[in-house]
Amino acid sequence: MIAKLNDRTKLSNIPNDKWQSIGNEFVKRCETFLWGKTGLKALKYLHSLGLKDETLRKYHLGFNPVEGFEPLERWGLPAEVNKKGNPSKVWLPRGIVIPWYFENGLSAIKIHKYLTQEQKSKGEQSEYFVKGSLPGFFGTENLQDVLIAFFSDNEFDAMLLDQEAGNFVGVASFGKPAKNVSAPHWGEWAKYLLPLTEILVPENHVEEKIIQTDSLPNYSGRVRRIDLPNVPKVKFITDLRKVDGNPREWLLQNMKPVSPDVTNQPIDDGLTRNINPMQEWIKIDFNEHRMIDPTILPKTPCYSCKGDKFWQRPDGGWVCGTCHPQPMVVEK
Repeated sequence: MIAKLNDRTKLSNIPNDKWQSIGNEFVKRCETFLWGKTGLKALKYLHSLGLKDETLRKYHLGFNPVEGFEPLERWGLPAEVNKKGNPSKVWLPRGIVIPWYFENGLSAIKIHKYLTQEQKSKGEQSEYFVKGSLPGFFGTENLQDVLIAFFSDNEFDAMLLDQEAGNFVGVASFGKPAKNVSAPHWGEWAKYLLPLTEILVPENHVEEKIIQTDSLPNYSGRVRRIDLPNVPKVKFITDLRKVDGNPREWLLQNMKPVSPDVTNQPIDDGLTRNINPMQEWIKIDFNEHRMIDPTILPKTPCYSCKGDKFWQRPDGGWVCGTCHPQPMVVEK
């Protein structure tokens, strides 16, 4: 019997070899469609989210132009009948194809469907896992040898944040809002989660704050929620572009301040800063990280503390003075 999406006892496994073989063929075919004339509109949509071509290729995104139904046995799945008593089939809806991989194996295929206005009004979900998928979380390859990870609500956000800030934080996704992830999910993926010193998850202001059942912070003190800007147009990280926001800046401004249990370490640029030993791997560079890039004083408040007090770096960039106090100058 094939595990259902809510069957947490089998999530750590990957589908059988035949499913992976046919699934990889489907993914490769759809990837070809995305980069051809058939996928122009889909590609334009993905670009509108801020995703670059190299990112789309890294994650092997594709486009399925025509809805299809295939026999279960073709995918290595046991025969089943639907509610009408007819043989069930593998449904491959039209839409953007997002493959999930786990340790060099194909674990799931999600299709971001195109919905009509009528379908949207009826509450039909735009995302669908191809039958036989065993999703755990998206982006496990990004969690190798990192201490801090960010788990987004969806794959598009994960890909964008990895594209913009993957050099200093591991980015993955549960494929749904983090508040809906239950405890058993952690146990099955412990080898990826246990080494992390901090796990960041997004919080938007669309849903009521009181709805926190099954939220990740209930299961680990290492989880910390960080707010997206409290503006109507921003629900996902990919929406930051709508308010002239930058995913990298937003994340950097929300990085946890270093602990007081550290020593000042001189830097050869003539400045001193506090470095948390647990976060040394971030390789903080004054000319790159923990800053607001424009060379003029920011017009918008800090994403994290909403404060408006900034100090200017030697190269002209600006840093939030509340979240990241100005470092001391080393006397020569």
